[in-house]
Amino acid sequence: MFPPGLYKHNPLTIRSGTSLIGAGNITEGGNAVEGAYTRLNLVRIGTNTTPMLSIGTGVCDITVRDLVLDGGLFSNNGASDVMNVADFAGSGGDQVNLRMERVTITQSGNYGLYVGTKRDDVKLYNCAILSSYKHGLLTKGPDGVYESCAFGSNGSAANQTGASGNNIEIQAVVNRISNCDIWGGPGGTTNGTNIGIVVMPGITGVVITGNGIDRHNHQGIYVDGGCYSVSIMNNVFHSNSQAMDNTYSHVYNDSGNAGGVMFDGNVATFDGSPVTATASYLLGTSGTQASGQSQVGSCNYALVGGSTPGVENAILGWSVLN
Repeated sequence: MFPPGLYKHNPLTIRSGTSLIGAGNITEGGNAVEGAYTRLNLVRIGTNTTPMLSIGTGVCDITVRDLVLDGGLFSNNGASDVMNVADFAGSGGDQVNLRMERVTITQSGNYGLYVGTKRDDVKLYNCAILSSYKHGLLTKGPDGVYESCAFGSNGSAANQTGASGNNIEIQAVVNRISNCDIWGGPGGTTNGTNIGIVVMPGITGVVITGNGIDRHNHQGIYVDGGCYSVSIMNNVFHSNSQAMDNTYSHVYNDSGNAGGVMFDGNVATFDGSPVTATASYLLGTSGTQASGQSQVGSCNYALVGGSTPGVENAILGWSVLN
C-alpha cells in the first residue's frame, strides 16, 4: 500500500496476485494538494517505450485501487501506455481478472489503458482516463465492464500537442459501457477528441447505456460495418459535431446488418454560448438502410439550436418520437 505522496519510477511489470493500493486519487478539476493523494509518475531514461504498468500473458488476479497513474505526457514518454494488458496469441483465451476502482489514468504518451487480444474480464469502477495522446481505452479483450467512469479529452490536441484519437475504442465482443461521463474537450474548439465511443467492424454484444456523451469533434458514438447485437439506450448527448456545426450525428450507425443496433430512450440537448455546435441528427445512417438494421424506439430529442431531430433516412418500421 502506498501512503499519500508522489512516487517517481521506471516502468513496472505486474505479477499475478498483485494489489496496488494507494490512499486516494483526484480527477479532472480536482484541487487536492499533492500530499493528500497517491500519484505514481513515470520517469523514463532514454527512448524505451515500455508501458508504465505491464501485465503480461498468463498474469491474472490484479487489483489497482485509489491511485493516480500519471504517464508523464507524449513529450516525455512517447508511445508508452500507462497500463498495458498484453495480447494473447494462443488458442482460447487468457483471463486476466483485472479490477480497478477509484483510479485516475492521465497524460499517457500513447493509450491510457490497452487491453490486449483475448485478455478477458477487465472491470473498472469509478475510474477516470484523461488526456491520453491516443485513445483513452482501447480494448481487444472480451467481457469488459466500465461502470461509472470518466473518459475525457483523450486524443485531444488541446491537452497534448499532436494528439489524435477517441475516448473509447471497442475491438472485442461483450463489452459494456454504463453510467459514464464521456467528453471530448471544453467545447468551442476543433482540437478535442474525435469520437466518444467507436465500435469497430464486426463486433457484437456491446451495451452502451446511461452515459453522458458530449463535445466531440465528430460523433458521440460510431458503430462500424458488420456489427450486430449492439444496444444503445438511455444516453444523453449534447454539443457533438464540434469540428463542423450540423454535420455529424450524435450516433452514427454504419452496421449494415438486420437487427444491428437497438436504439431507445436516448435524448439530446444543447449547451449554448460559447459551445454552439449542434449535431445533424440524433441517429445518423449511411443512406437508406435495410429493414431492421436499427430497432428504434422512443428517441426523444430536444429541438434547440437549429439541430435536426430524429433519425436520418428513416424507413418503415422505425418509430421515432421527436
